[in-house]
Amino acid sequence: INDPKNPGKWYLCGKGLTCFDQIPEASLSIWNKIREGDKQRIEEMIARVNAIDLLKSRGIQLRYQEIAQSIAHDKQVPLTTVFLQERHIVQALQQVIFEKVVEAEREKFFQQVYHTEAPIELQNLVKIQDELRNSLLKQGRVAYVDERFVSPEEAAELILGLGGYVSCPILIDGAPQILPGEGTPEELTTNLLARQIAAAEFIPTRNNIDVLTRYVKALRSHGIVVGAGTEHNAATWIPLLPYCREGVPLGDELIRIFWEG
Repeated sequence: INDPKNPGKWYLCGKGLTCFDQIPEASLSIWNKIREGDKQRIEEMIARVNAIDLLKSRGIQLRYQEIAQSIAHDKQVPLTTVFLQERHIVQALQQVIFEKVVEAEREKFFQQVYHTEAPIELQNLVKIQDELRNSLLKQGRVAYVDERFVSPEEAAELILGLGGYVSCPILIDGAPQILPGEGTPEELTTNLLARQIAAAEFIPTRNNIDVLTRYVKALRSHGIVVGAGTEHNAATWIPLLPYCREGVPLGDELIRIFWEG
């Protein structure tokens, strides 16, 4: 719905979560459903990565529990709180490849993994991990496994049960074309209010300043709280202050609305 690379998937974001000490039973069951689904999916993806002949030939094999234990140790958190995601897989895979493949052979090895003859930036570990993810784990790739979703109603119930509120990430011109669920600023406003969602958020680095301004002003004029962020979900170093496509600054009006949000 708001993810063009995964048709039918709808991202919702839970903001202001506060109730972690006494989670309602109904919310906890949804939480565990999400975690168990994620864990099963990641275990299946690891099994498919381990079955790749090129990796097997070098003795490159991953294990869920070992990766989780390493993260728990590095971050100094209880092992029971660690649930792996795709980025954890590729980070561990990159590290094991560096251990198993001598430096002189690494570029050729990664070229074989990526099915490319292009030069490899071996010093850029974040880029290597992203390329491993794109080459092996994304939809249509050899180690891809379908995600296990909960319903929007379950997601909202979990967010509310944790004391937060539901916010909807909006792509607009950050997608190849405006998505059907977003439409014009007026249609987007109507869709959100019909679903009783009173908050929205943008990733301005994907948006043209003029398009972003139209949508933000329309949503805010109808009482919808609007926020913005920089999508810091990867290890890439980018500024914390959001800006628009091609480095265009937000301007005073957008900054005021986003700070208010």
